[in-house]
Amino acid sequence: MSVQDEHELRARLGTLLDSIEPRPAPVMRTVRRGKGIRMRRWISVAAGLAVIVAGAALLPGLLQPHRVAPITQLHYKVTLTKLKPVARYGVIGAGVTNGHRWHVTMSGQADNPTAIPSGFAEMATSTSPPVAGWPAGLQEETNGSRSAAVVWGTVSKDVTHLDISLPDGATVKLTPVRWGGHRWVAVVLPPDLRIVRAVAYAGRRELGYSVPFGTVELVSWWKPGQVGPRRLTKLIGAGHTNGFSWRDMAEIGPWGYCYTIPGGSDCIDSDTNPLLVRAGHVIAPITCGPLGSASLSKAPISGLAAAASDVRRVVLRYSDGSTATFPAAAADGRLVGYAIPAHLSVVSSVEYGAAGQVVGHTGAKTWQCG
Repeated sequence: MSVQDEHELRARLGTLLDSIEPRPAPVMRTVRRGKGIRMRRWISVAAGLAVIVAGAALLPGLLQPHRVAPITQLHYKVTLTKLKPVARYGVIGAGVTNGHRWHVTMSGQADNPTAIPSGFAEMATSTSPPVAGWPAGLQEETNGSRSAAVVWGTVSKDVTHLDISLPDGATVKLTPVRWGGHRWVAVVLPPDLRIVRAVAYAGRRELGYSVPFGTVELVSWWKPGQVGPRRLTKLIGAGHTNGFSWRDMAEIGPWGYCYTIPGGSDCIDSDTNPLLVRAGHVIAPITCGPLGSASLSKAPISGLAAAASDVRRVVLRYSDGSTATFPAAAADGRLVGYAIPAHLSVVSSVEYGAAGQVVGHTGAKTWQCG
């Protein structure tokens, strides 16, 4: 192999590696204090790396330009059906996505309705109260076969339409439909399509915009001209508990403030830093969840909490009398990643400052998960 051929091979392998990006798959959602919280898990990219390794073995083929197959582009087309201002038969959205005709129908009680999408295989229904948010409070559901993603929710009274920009430059215009005392929007998108941004309008006036975390998760809304927080991805804590590995991350950026734990992520609906601990408090919980498939009361738990600015480490005391120490990391505020062993609970904690001094005591209620 010549030096020139070796350089060409390295360049092509580098291009293939750069094109691999893991995609999040939604697995759970809860709602806390009117703010949408999305749980996600991340898939491995090992399969993609295996393809590259195999490709390197086919050296002659890689070194022949005319044998390299073009990268297949993702094709999609989304069109909406114009509906009346008031939902007929509960239909708040309808259209065609990649040749599949669909509609989203609301049913049940107005304060706890069920959204029923149809048109794709295994489309899951979703029951939850309307998400509070300005100018919009949206949720997302992905069906079991991952052939479609449903984005639906409410908009404020001033919103006349919601424009969703797609990667090819096209815009999907969602017009609110009234049902059950709220104004709703809904659209079905291909699951691997990443929204560029969503913009809410009152006539021609822009009210606010949102950038997704992941593919279609719209959480934080910024006013025109307002810029979201600087990008920051940082490991907060990691370890092994009862044979399970855990790794907690802060992922902050133009989408807002998101925090990942094993099995999911928590995005907080806020246009300002939501991690400032209230006066008189030292610890404020953010998110937590079980490690493994056991019930919450029996499984080990991993979680994230915000800490006061002077906290440098936290010592948890468990219900069996044992203790564990977890450091506080700086990530646009101070954060603590922690774990609770299976069958145990936290009965109290002590927070320490940079000089080893005690700066706070926290009771069991703060550390309860669920």
